[in-house]
Amino acid sequence: MDANYSVTAAVFTAFLKCPTKAHLLAIGEPAPATYFTDIEARILSMYKSAVTRTLGPGTGVAEPLHFGDLGSSRDHRDHKAMTHPVDCETTAYNVVPPSREREGRRSPESTPSSTFVPVLFSPWDKPEVSDSLLVCFGALALSQVTGVLTDTGTVIYGEKHRRKTVKIGDHAVRTHQIVDAIVATCNSREPPPLLLNRHCAVCDFQQRCRGLAIERDDLSLLSAMTGKEQAKCNAKGVFSIKQLSYGYRPRRRKRNRLDAESSKKSSKRAALVVKNDPKLTALAIKKNQIHVVGAPSLKFDGTPIFLDVEGMPDRDFYYLIGLRFKSGGEHVERSFWADGLDGERVIWEDSLRELKAIGMRRSSATALMRPGF
Repeated sequence: MDANYSVTAAVFTAFLKCPTKAHLLAIGEPAPATYFTDIEARILSMYKSAVTRTLGPGTGVAEPLHFGDLGSSRDHRDHKAMTHPVDCETTAYNVVPPSREREGRRSPESTPSSTFVPVLFSPWDKPEVSDSLLVCFGALALSQVTGVLTDTGTVIYGEKHRRKTVKIGDHAVRTHQIVDAIVATCNSREPPPLLLNRHCAVCDFQQRCRGLAIERDDLSLLSAMTGKEQAKCNAKGVFSIKQLSYGYRPRRRKRNRLDAESSKKSSKRAALVVKNDPKLTALAIKKNQIHVVGAPSLKFDGTPIFLDVEGMPDRDFYYLIGLRFKSGGEHVERSFWADGLDGERVIWEDSLRELKAIGMRRSSATALMRPGF
């Protein structure tokens, strides 16, 4: 590996989501498309601009520095005696440890008088563990330039530009482990094992990885199969969906005696829920067929209503409630919208009133159909 090799914040963030993505970014492989990256970059740029305007001059908060500006100005004359934030998205960590001579104590002239604190901007209203790890990564990168490891970092997140203090010591060990894993992945001749996960839906390499998975008949195409289950299958020599399908064996049904059909035990056995079986899913994919386990018994008592709720998970905010039901032989749809947080309670109350009205209409219709009414 090159002595000047460094791990960038983009590779570090990608590794937290998918080792394969981090490997592809590290070797410089171009993505088939940059749709999601462009959207995220545009949202983040707009958010940073909004934060800068809100926390601008007069608030005691300086505009975040670019990490590359620190390396070109070792004396930091422009930032004396003040605490200055540095954007974590621009940081890069040198994986080659400096020599002891370079790690020796700095002279007072070379030691920066200012304090540089890593700061991360997140447009989402719920900060994640990955945000804290990226702040710690930024602190480690800053320590290589300034010679001082700051105790805390900051995450500015959400619509209200709230602040979260991250203690670097709480995440330093985990961050070092991730950096070591990234270095091992990049040094390896073979790319990391292909594993499709939830991040694939918003990844620019989605077409590439999914195409390889289909070509290899990879087990990660089974979205309901966990990583541990896939590792167990690989340990047994099962690496493809076709191989896994041969392991499916339908379970025998136990015969109940006639005098025990109405007993409590037999009713409990009939109510057992069949768990998802990856082997049966693999068999269905191999045969290109739909397999139904058991005979579903659907009995509706009342008016069937289809309910659809849409919202923003990071804000715990639901802005749309949709109802679809049948009335008078026709399908009826109702939609309840909320323009803001203040309107969420209103749409829930309106939807409950509509559900109550549907029940009352059904009761009236049932009463009219009774003989002798």
